[in-house]
Order: sequence, then structure tokens, then C-alpha cells
Amino acid sequence: MDWVPPQWNYEVLRLQLIAEKNGWITVKPPFRVGKSGVIHKFSYLAADGNVLCGFDFYENVRERDVQKVVSKRKDTGIYAIIVSLNGTPDEKIWRYADDRGVTILSPGTQVESFLRLCSNEIENPRAREPVR
Repeated sequence: MDWVPPQWNYEVLRLQLIAEKNGWITVKPPFRVGKSGVIHKFSYLAADGNVLCGFDFYENVRERDVQKVVSKRKDTGIYAIIVSLNGTPDEKIWRYADDRGVTILSPGTQVESFLRLCSNEIENPRAREPVR
């Protein structure tokens, strides 16, 4: 098992509580086999009906982290999100992620708002608003 920074354990638990409060189900273990046969691990994986959202935590988001998330999404079909534990990354990384369709959230309220919007999207596809 990979070493996990103590803050991540707290963030996974907090994300699980937020997700379940908003009607999402925690998927354990947070792994999925991609079309390529590669096993992809997420920091946290949640389901709402047939929709899966995978969350990956990073202290400082870098381009390679965004690339990893893009690869996971393409291979698994799971909507993968980055949770930036140090808040909003610099503008260059933000644009890089945005250009590739990757959502970067700060822990806590942004995650809760995002999950509510995703649930709303499932119930009413026209009700979704962009998250920033």
C-alpha cells in the first residue's frame, strides 16, 4: 500500500461525508480497470446512479497531475476531478487544466457545491452551471 499523507485521510473522510450527504455512494475500493487493462486508483470514488466521479488529491497541482487525470478519464470513462489541498493553483496550471476539461476544486465547500451540481445535472441536464 502506498504511503498516504495524514491530511489525505482527513480529506477522504470529509469528501465521503459530503458526498453521502448529497446522495452519492462511496465506491470501495476506489479502483477501476480501464479499457487498456490498466488499474487506475483514485483518492476517492463516488457514484450517483450510473455516474462515477473520481477525485484525486494533490498538495500542489502540476501539469503532470493534470495529465494523469486526463489519462484516467479517457481510459475509464470516469469523470475525474482534482482536489487541490493548497487551494487554487497558479493561473498557468488552472488554464492548462481548463483547456483539457479538468476541474480543479479546493477542499470543502467547492467540493460540496460541485457534487450538488452533478446530482442536479443527473436529474435535470439543463440546470447545470459551470463551477470555478
